[in-house]
Amino acid sequence: MKKFLKVLIFSVIGILAFAYLAFRIYFSPERVERLFVSTASSVLNRPVDVSSARLTPGGLSLEGLEVGFREEGEVPEGVTNFISCERIFLQFRLAPLLRRQLVFKKIELEAPEVNFIRKIAFDYKRLFGGILLNRTITRNMSFSIGCVEVREGKVNMYPPDFPELKMVAVDISVEEIGRGTGYDLSFSSEFLDSELESLDINAAVDRREQRTLVNEIVLKGYEGEFVMSGYIDNVLGNPAFNLQWGVRKFPHGLLSDFLTFEGRPRISGTVKEELSSIDLEWSFDFTDSFLSISDIYYKQPGRNLKFMGRAGLDNEVIKIDWCVFETGGTFLSFVGEIYGGEINLSVIADSIELTEAVSDFPGWRKYIAGGEADINGAVSGSLDDPLFSGRISSEDVRVENFSALENLFRRITGIQRDFMRLGNTDVDLKIDREKLNIESLSADNGDIRGSLSGSYFWDGNLDFNMRPNIFGRELIIKVSGSTDRPVVDLN
Repeated sequence: MKKFLKVLIFSVIGILAFAYLAFRIYFSPERVERLFVSTASSVLNRPVDVSSARLTPGGLSLEGLEVGFREEGEVPEGVTNFISCERIFLQFRLAPLLRRQLVFKKIELEAPEVNFIRKIAFDYKRLFGGILLNRTITRNMSFSIGCVEVREGKVNMYPPDFPELKMVAVDISVEEIGRGTGYDLSFSSEFLDSELESLDINAAVDRREQRTLVNEIVLKGYEGEFVMSGYIDNVLGNPAFNLQWGVRKFPHGLLSDFLTFEGRPRISGTVKEELSSIDLEWSFDFTDSFLSISDIYYKQPGRNLKFMGRAGLDNEVIKIDWCVFETGGTFLSFVGEIYGGEINLSVIADSIELTEAVSDFPGWRKYIAGGEADINGAVSGSLDDPLFSGRISSEDVRVENFSALENLFRRITGIQRDFMRLGNTDVDLKIDREKLNIESLSADNGDIRGSLSGSYFWDGNLDFNMRPNIFGRELIIKVSGSTDRPVVDLN
């Protein structure tokens, strides 16, 4: 019996030693490294290299991972790889390797760095198709992943014509759920040298339905907070998504120095994509907020200020289906398109009460006593330098507190008026970033008839030439200076 036990023990030891030796030979670090490099190169469609590999009881540890760019292009100075990683640990199952299958229980990446360069293509469908949907990568090898963890990563983006964007402290967790039916995904990062602060994503991927449920995306920056949720279908085919977005905290850091804002506006909307066309709806409601623009515009809480609309993006053309800007009781409607930064919009407004329209403009409201107007015009130019041109047709226009005109009218007619009737007027004008330019204004049935042309500058200065006709007497008047202290020259 003792002899039998000795034989059994030595036999077991021999079998284990032989199995270990066979394992070390067949699953040598070099062999597994080559298998990993060839599979990763096929998945990413890019050259892959590692500096060293070490096989441990728990899996394979790779150091010095480098993934190159797929093709040559314009690469910023100092950027050499698409992906680099100090260490990557792969925990995999052994038995599937015999069937040329890589089944990863877990992948851990320490301090990876990714460089996105727009002019060098990034085939995300090929990459994520293999990882998330467990597809065959080559004719001879397939793989699947149970869990991915990324710690202290970096992401650098180099978009053309825009400042560089760098993310640090990138932590990612992708964990398989429901026996391979999907994944839970979490992502968090901070931004480096940017007014943006952080980005957090929480989502779930359903492989059977090919739907990604976006539980929440939170982007913080510019002293504000932007949120989004919804779903994305068929992300690796022809994507279709339906996302709701909103502003949880207003980004005051985006405001220019000449703009002052206080309050909690209601900002929300949706973005959808179907058949390669993206539809965006938005609603900005500043009714309960205070807003001022230099000394030109003051909106008190309770006064309506809304901006709503819907637009579509198709082949880089933004088509505005409808857009309404409401301030006080004034409604401006916009339709048209934007392409390549160039604007082509038509603007229409009907039955505007002039006193209501100028009530938030202190430089003008003291002069307008009444009237109703229609606007028909267009916005052209670029997004950086837009230009409005159009015609305003008004009825029963009345002005007050214009002492120069009132004194002139009294001198000629001997009649004292608290306000002056301009009657029906037509104004052809242009508005740009510097001024409001009145090319021509004609009045034909009021106390004062005639024409006017000139400019009102947004800094409060004005320069107008007037040719009024008062009871048959035609005059030439030049008005300059500021709205507070106009200078009038009478010829």
